[in-house]
Amino acid sequence: MSEIEKNFVTLLFVTLLMASFASIASAGRVPSPGMPLLTPTPLTEQDKLLEDISLRFVANVFRLNISSYYIEGVIVEGPGPNYDKSVYFKFRSAESKVDVDCLIRNNSVFWCTIYPVQGSPAFTTPKASDVLTVAKDTLNSLQAFSAKDYLPTLRSMLDAVTELESSKTTVGDFTQEITVSGNVVRVSWEPFANGLSNPQNKLTLEFKDGNLMFFADYLDMFKIGSAEVKISEQKAIQIAIEHARAYSWVQGDETVSNVNVLDSPIIANISLQNRGNNTLYPYWDIWLPLDKMYPGGVTAFHVGIWADTGEVAFISPIGYYGDPNIASSPHPTNQQPATQSNPANPTQPASSQPVLDLGLAIAIALIAGSAVIIGYLFRKHKR
Repeated sequence: MSEIEKNFVTLLFVTLLMASFASIASAGRVPSPGMPLLTPTPLTEQDKLLEDISLRFVANVFRLNISSYYIEGVIVEGPGPNYDKSVYFKFRSAESKVDVDCLIRNNSVFWCTIYPVQGSPAFTTPKASDVLTVAKDTLNSLQAFSAKDYLPTLRSMLDAVTELESSKTTVGDFTQEITVSGNVVRVSWEPFANGLSNPQNKLTLEFKDGNLMFFADYLDMFKIGSAEVKISEQKAIQIAIEHARAYSWVQGDETVSNVNVLDSPIIANISLQNRGNNTLYPYWDIWLPLDKMYPGGVTAFHVGIWADTGEVAFISPIGYYGDPNIASSPHPTNQQPATQSNPANPTQPASSQPVLDLGLAIAIALIAGSAVIIGYLFRKHKR
C-alpha cells in the first residue's frame, strides 16, 4: 500500500470517529416539544395522580409559580426509553408562555425540563439567590419530595463548594462536576465502581440565570452487577480483531471477508454498560481501522466486548457510504449495551431516528470534505 493510500484510510477512519462523536453531540438537546404527536388517552384516576405529582414537582423543585398561569396538561402513554409515561404542560399568562415536559417512571418524576416559549418564566426563587444556594435548596426539595438515600451525600459534597466555578471532585464513590458557561450552570453527580462509570447513571441539575431549567436522576434506575475487569485492553483488542477478520458480509453479488486490520489508530474505551434489567457490567468499546476501503465502503469495525467475560456484545462494519443493505453473516449480537439502544446523550432522552439521520448527514458531510481534500493532494502529488 502506498503512503497516500495509508493516509487516506487513516483519515477516513478518524473522520468516521469524528462523525460518530458529532452524532452523539447532536443528541444533546431535545427539540422544543410542541403538542405531542401521539393521541393522549382520557385521564384515568391514575393519570390524574401523575398529573398532580408532576405539577407539585414543578412548583416545589423547579419553583415555577404555577398559580400565575393558566395550565393545560396532557399525559401521553409510553413507554419510551426508560420511562412509562410523559406529562406535558402548557403554562400561559399575559406575561409569559412556558412549556414543561416531565417523564414518569414508577409513578415518580425522574426527568423534567422547562422550555420558555415567550417572555421569562415566573419563578418563586428569590431574585438575589446565588446558584450554589439554589442548587443546595433544590437537593433539599428533592429529598422532601421523594427521599433518596444518596441525596444527603450529594448535598454534603455541594456544601464543600464555596465558590461558583467549573470544577470536578471525587469523594467516596461519587464524582461531582460543576460546569459554568456564562449564565448557564450545570451540576452533576456520577457514581464510580472500580474506577468505572456509566455516563447515563447520574443526577444532573441545570440552571439558567439562577433558576432550575433541567433535572434528570438516573441514580436509582441502574444497579451495578459487577465492576471487575477480567479482560485486559490488549486481550479485548485481540478478541475484536479476531472477530473482525472472521466477519463476512454480502455486497451485491460478492461475499466480503478476511479483512486486514491496521495496528493504529485502534481506540479502546472501557465503561459500565447495561447488559439487561438495567444492570451494569464492565464493557470495552473498540474501534478498528482497516487497511483499505472494502466493498460497501467499509473502512473500519466497531466492536463491543464485555470486560468481565470476554463475550462479544456486538460487531458492526463501518461504511463510507452508510450502505444499509450490507447483509452480514451471523455473529453473537444478542446482548447490547445501553449506549447502543438508548439515546446517546445520557441525561436528555430524545427520539432516536432524527439523531441517526443527523449523524449520518454529519458523517457524509465530514467524509465528503475529507475526500475533496485528499483528491486535491493526490492530484498535486501526481504533478
